[in-house]
Amino acid sequence: MWCGPEGDDGVWASLYGTLDEVGDGVLALKPGRRHHPIRIPLSRVVALAGAPEPARFCSPAKKPAM
Repeated sequence: MWCGPEGDDGVWASLYGTLDEVGDGVLALKPGRRHHPIRIPLSRVVALAGAPEPARFCSPAKKPAM
Protein backbone atom coordinates (compact mmCIF):
# COMPACT_ATOMS: atom_id res chain seq x y z
CA MET A 1 0.00 0.00 0.00
CA TRP A 2 1.25 3.51 -0.78
CA CYS A 3 1.02 5.89 2.19
CA GLY A 4 1.33 9.64 1.97
CA PRO A 5 -0.35 12.69 0.45
CA GLU A 6 -1.43 12.30 -3.17
CA GLY A 7 1.20 13.67 -5.55
CA ASP A 8 3.74 14.03 -2.74
CA ASP A 9 6.46 11.91 -1.20
CA GLY A 10 5.26 8.86 0.69
CA VAL A 11 6.30 5.40 1.80
CA TRP A 12 5.35 1.79 1.03
CA ALA A 13 3.52 -0.13 3.74
CA SER A 14 2.61 -3.81 3.97
CA LEU A 15 -0.62 -4.79 5.69
CA TYR A 16 -1.46 -8.33 6.74
CA GLY A 17 -4.88 -9.73 7.50
CA THR A 18 -7.93 -11.52 6.20
CA LEU A 19 -9.94 -9.84 3.48
CA ASP A 20 -13.11 -8.84 5.31
CA GLU A 21 -15.07 -7.01 2.60
CA VAL A 22 -14.76 -5.26 -0.74
CA GLY A 23 -17.02 -2.27 -1.15
CA ASP A 24 -17.45 0.70 -3.44
CA GLY A 25 -13.87 1.95 -3.84
CA VAL A 26 -12.64 0.44 -0.58
CA LEU A 27 -11.55 -2.89 0.86
CA ALA A 28 -11.33 -3.96 4.47
CA LEU A 29 -8.66 -6.17 6.02
CA LYS A 30 -9.18 -7.78 9.40
CA PRO A 31 -5.81 -8.03 11.16
CA GLY A 32 -7.05 -10.68 13.58
CA ARG A 33 -8.21 -11.21 17.12
CA ARG A 34 -10.42 -8.37 18.38
CA HIS A 35 -9.22 -5.67 16.01
CA HIS A 36 -11.77 -3.87 13.86
CA PRO A 37 -11.30 -4.14 10.08
CA ILE A 38 -8.97 -1.59 8.51
CA ARG A 39 -10.59 0.12 5.51
CA ILE A 40 -8.28 1.06 2.66
CA PRO A 41 -9.14 3.07 -0.47
CA LEU A 42 -8.66 0.87 -3.55
CA SER A 43 -6.65 3.67 -5.17
CA ARG A 44 -3.93 3.02 -2.54
CA VAL A 45 -3.75 -0.77 -3.02
CA VAL A 46 -0.82 -1.87 -5.13
CA ALA A 47 -1.17 -5.68 -4.87
CA LEU A 48 -2.98 -8.44 -3.00
CA ALA A 49 -1.38 -11.81 -2.39
CA GLY A 50 -1.99 -15.01 -0.50
CA ALA A 51 -5.59 -15.84 -1.41
CA PRO A 52 -6.26 -19.46 -0.43
CA GLU A 53 -7.72 -21.99 -2.86
CA PRO A 54 -11.46 -22.20 -2.04
CA ALA A 55 -11.68 -25.99 -2.49
CA ARG A 56 -8.85 -26.53 -0.03
CA PHE A 57 -10.41 -24.51 2.81
CA CYS A 58 -14.14 -24.80 2.15
CA SER A 59 -14.59 -28.52 1.59
CA PRO A 60 -16.07 -30.50 4.49
CA ALA A 61 -13.70 -32.65 6.51
CA LYS A 62 -13.65 -36.32 5.62
CA LYS A 63 -14.06 -38.99 8.29
CA PRO A 64 -11.17 -41.43 8.55
CA ALA A 65 -11.74 -44.83 6.90
CA MET A 66 -12.44 -47.65 9.39
